[in-house]
Amino acid sequence: MPRGRPSKYKPVYCDEVINLSKDGASEDECALTIGVCPQTFENWKAEHPQFLDACSRARGWRKVWWEKASRHVTYNGGSAAMVQFALSNIAPEQYATSRAKDETAMTVNINADDAKL
Repeated sequence: MPRGRPSKYKPVYCDEVINLSKDGASEDECALTIGVCPQTFENWKAEHPQFLDACSRARGWRKVWWEKASRHVTYNGGSAAMVQFALSNIAPEQYATSRAKDETAMTVNINADDAKL
């Protein structure tokens, strides 16, 4: 017999998360909209493979929504900085603008015998 409180998880939440994300909703917004805290949402991803899959697909839809928003902002003179901020947080692997992403580290080892001054 399982211990603790029964889970509030329902398979229908997979579709709800995807639909909310199609409107740009963050994972926190999705969690709160379906009536759970963000930590429970994270736990469900670990406990329910179909929910993890839905959240992965939702992430793609969220990115699509923000990409469309960026085009709208571009055409209508809105705040490009706001959209860039959102995209860099939603899909940092594609939209991050930090200098660290563009810098290349170089390590040089100099042997004392080779260093002739």
